[in-house]
Amino acid sequence: MTEAPATLEVQGTRLLSLVLDFLFDAGDFAPGGAIGPKKVLGLQGGTRSGKTFATNQALLVAAHDPRAQEERWEFETVRKALATLRATAMKDFFGDVLKPSGLYSEKLHNKTENRYRVGACELGWLGADQAQKLRGNSRDVLYCNEANELSAEDKRQLFFRTSRKIILDWNPDETVEWIDEVMKRADAYLDISTYLDNPYAPEGQIQEVEQGAPRYLMPDGSVVVDWDLDHDPKAPEWEGAELIDGDPEAWRVWGLGQRGTHKASVYPTIVEVDAIPDGLDMVYGVDFGFSNPSAVVACAVEDVLGRRPRLYWDEIVYEAKLGNPELVDAMCDAIEPEHRRRDVYCDHEGDRILYLQQHGFPNAKPANKSVQEGIVTVRGYTLCITKRSANLLKEARAYRRKVDPKSGAVTEDVVKWMDHAVDAGRYGAHSHWGAREGPKPVVAATADLPRVTVARHGARDVRAPVGRRWDAGG
Repeated sequence: MTEAPATLEVQGTRLLSLVLDFLFDAGDFAPGGAIGPKKVLGLQGGTRSGKTFATNQALLVAAHDPRAQEERWEFETVRKALATLRATAMKDFFGDVLKPSGLYSEKLHNKTENRYRVGACELGWLGADQAQKLRGNSRDVLYCNEANELSAEDKRQLFFRTSRKIILDWNPDETVEWIDEVMKRADAYLDISTYLDNPYAPEGQIQEVEQGAPRYLMPDGSVVVDWDLDHDPKAPEWEGAELIDGDPEAWRVWGLGQRGTHKASVYPTIVEVDAIPDGLDMVYGVDFGFSNPSAVVACAVEDVLGRRPRLYWDEIVYEAKLGNPELVDAMCDAIEPEHRRRDVYCDHEGDRILYLQQHGFPNAKPANKSVQEGIVTVRGYTLCITKRSANLLKEARAYRRKVDPKSGAVTEDVVKWMDHAVDAGRYGAHSHWGAREGPKPVVAATADLPRVTVARHGARDVRAPVGRRWDAGG
């Protein structure tokens, strides 16, 4: 009896259909109608839009397609650093797409060369820091994950050796000239996605994203959420409106997937490194969370003769839903026993600090949490972040100051949004190598800040009376 073929089941999304139609020149995948076959698909999107997950799904589905099988297509996913690729898109492909499908086979997986066979097709993963392979590998389909990290020379080498289709994805938090030039080509198509394009995003992630939407206190005491950044500040009804929460420029990028109009980066220059050098004095910073991720970052400083000293950050833990026991387990898994007596500078949660002290980290203590002074400390060094620190790198590149919505001027205040790992890194660096006056006392947040109740996917001009608490779940 012939065994029935395995069934590949996937979670359907708009982006999955878009990428598949692009790969096989099938259907009118552009919302405005037929656009004809294209060579390049650009996926510009805000945070949690699902563009990486959908592309991973599409590559797996395409590799099983008879058309690709007959012509023995080769697919390759590329990111700037192989270590970062392994921790992100490659990990997601195997852990979230292939293995849950039930189709994974150890025999088909060449872990040494980062290749996986699907019948006559092959999928591979390549870091642009692998110079020899960058200039030697060829493929039918190229997927550049976080394409904004790649240089123009990386792009040139990769494009020259790709015969059929090219997919680029990126967050629009910075301008990359070569991407702009590619997307002007007649054979390129740009799609912009947001978290609303991802129906499978967990509720906690959606809440975190929507916390960044700008909120204005109106003269009549109501609060308006400017979901689409389409209000006219010069209109009579907006006279006297005050921005009380969120940041329009950060929301433009991470909420709406649009190109930012200002460059207000707190850490504009970041050097990616393989690891923290041996022999350096090392401490740890901890930003506690639960619904949001808890983040633990290793910090070390290296004095370099004749150059600026270097500050190293390495992401140790970045995970949500960690109670005290789970956080300790994660820290113990990542930190060798001989290093657990080092200083651990923590967010100001006394019960959690005490738990760390009692369970293997005796030198856990409150951090100096001064934001502005801490930023000055960090910026006094050349900031070096390990390539494996995917979440920390993403946060550090997106970490920016607020922009005055009326004047367009960059302010001193930073956007408090998606900053868990950068806070942890700042705690460690500033508390240990910065100001030595000791941590400042914790001050309770004032309770009179107006909040707003909104429906998560409801109308975007919702207003609510002052004093009501914002509930992202509606």
